[in-house]
Amino acid sequence: SLLSATASGGLAGLAAGLAESLQDLTATEDVLTYSTLLSAAAKSNEVNEVNEILERMTRASVRKDLVTYNISISAQASAPSTQEARHLFKQMIEDTIQPDAVSYTALMNVFVAHRQLADAEYLLEDMTTNSVCPDERTFGCLLNGYAHCETDPDGAAEKARGLFAKMEESNLQPGVIQYNQLLAVLANAPTTKRKDTEQLLYKMVDSSIAPSQLTLRTLGRILGATAVKRLTADLGIAVAEAPRRGRSADNSDFEVSGSTSSESNNSNNCRNSSNNNNPEEQEILDLAREKRLQRASRSALTSSSKVKRKLRQLHDLTVENIGYPRVAATFG
Repeated sequence: SLLSATASGGLAGLAAGLAESLQDLTATEDVLTYSTLLSAAAKSNEVNEVNEILERMTRASVRKDLVTYNISISAQASAPSTQEARHLFKQMIEDTIQPDAVSYTALMNVFVAHRQLADAEYLLEDMTTNSVCPDERTFGCLLNGYAHCETDPDGAAEKARGLFAKMEESNLQPGVIQYNQLLAVLANAPTTKRKDTEQLLYKMVDSSIAPSQLTLRTLGRILGATAVKRLTADLGIAVAEAPRRGRSADNSDFEVSGSTSSESNNSNNCRNSSNNNNPEEQEILDLAREKRLQRASRSALTSSSKVKRKLRQLHDLTVENIGYPRVAATFG
């Protein structure tokens, strides 16, 4: 319909104007119509308009459904406080509508946006109590909150590690976005151990998850340019010199101008990307894992750095060797 098309285009004002023309035809304004209007207003971050549409629903005696509540709660992330989001969540339960994972994640995102991490953590516990299974977006939302914790970055890093482990225990496969969110938390913690951070990159490759540009940039903040250059060489991710742009954690220039995988610009879009690798990308990951096993075997046979360096040269692997666009990381 014209109303749906207008809403999908993000033209919240025009969609609302069309709805006003239906005021004399109240029966036409059903829950689907209002959900469409709410979606348009939410996409435009028009939280006041969202609340006005909700009030109009009440006046028209149109009962809200799960989708209506989820959209309305999610929109409250841009509100000046969490009061309305809390009210909507409570009202949903009073209307005998069982919140699902989307409902909890939407409210959690509101708490994270307002730096109320304790309330966000409680929601995760409440999901378990009410037998609602969190998904990747739920865990990613809380990880994102820890990444912006300024009062206790070391404590946030510890919680983030535990949350990441809990996600894996829940049989959810973290994607590149969840790994990047965890790395962002660790980058802010002064006590982060370099070895643990390196192991995260190895774990990504072992899980068939290709690191993105953001992965390498964040690793540069933690380990420094030299260490990231070594890691990318060990894993078969090619590095190259390029014009200076920015500074890394060890004051060396660092830039990534390519990536071995695509990543969403929305940090909260925590979809599992491990199943989206194309054949060429999967071949890169397989070869990288094989090279890592070879490197581990060489380390077990001898501790001589000279021998290991020679063997690495003999078994050198670059992305260009198999016809995939080169990943260029610049180190000064």
